[in-house]
Amino acid sequence: AALALLLGVSLVALVIGVSRMSGSINTAESESAGSGATTAEDSVLQRDSAGRAGFGGAGGGTVAEPASLALSNRAVIRTASIRLLADDVAAARGELLAVTDVLGGYVADERSEADRGGRLRSAELTLQVPTDDLDTALERIAGVGTEISRSQTTEDVTEQVVDVDSRVNSAEAALRRVRLLLGQATSLGDVIRLEQVLSSRQADLESLLAQQESLAALTSMATLRVSVSEPETEAPKVDDDAAGFLAGLSNGWDALKAGYVILATVAGALLPTAIVLGLIAVLIRLVMRRGRWSRRRATESTA
Repeated sequence: AALALLLGVSLVALVIGVSRMSGSINTAESESAGSGATTAEDSVLQRDSAGRAGFGGAGGGTVAEPASLALSNRAVIRTASIRLLADDVAAARGELLAVTDVLGGYVADERSEADRGGRLRSAELTLQVPTDDLDTALERIAGVGTEISRSQTTEDVTEQVVDVDSRVNSAEAALRRVRLLLGQATSLGDVIRLEQVLSSRQADLESLLAQQESLAALTSMATLRVSVSEPETEAPKVDDDAAGFLAGLSNGWDALKAGYVILATVAGALLPTAIVLGLIAVLIRLVMRRGRWSRRRATESTA
């Protein structure tokens, strides 16, 4: 009995010791895990703080996205127009063509007007320049002459572009499925029906591809209309004294002289013709008189 009692006390003491050791180990592991989690959290906070300091500067916060970057992420159709005055329209036109060529654009349309001497008086050009370079083109072209007016319009077609691209992908996938079914068809009726479906899907795909190409052209190149003309000369002022009796008398005298000049010009133009016609009339009259004289003489001789 005493031996049994001693064994039981020893077993209880052993269990209590093991339990205390397990608790110590768990506590140490918890403290270690907590310390590791705290260290990781602190590291994340430090990186986030450093990132904010790098982007926001000493004041912190986030930096606003530039307008040009926001516009570059969208599909837009841009149109602009500018009107200029230049003393030498021909030279200004040459500079416009040079700016367009440097930016990788081209002239889509041009209308020019010159005087009788061949001097260029005005020019209207429709330019196509890369959409991203439209602002640069406007600034450079404005320096060619004196800017009178400027306007810009922007149409956002991002949703339309995304929709057309998605429809193109769906149409191409549907076309591949129809071709696969056509290759597996065994009956003549199935082949005929699938070929009809294939033709219809092919036409739809071509239409979507045309829309996609058109949108790509409109969004990649901007339209810039430029008008260049010479400065208008001021009209002479009308003198208030140029009226009344004396003014009327002067105008009448000028009209009389102009009429005399016209009559003299007409008379001078008709005089050579009148002389020739007069000589012809004299000759005809002489011939007729000579004929009558001959007949009269013949009659007297007969009598």
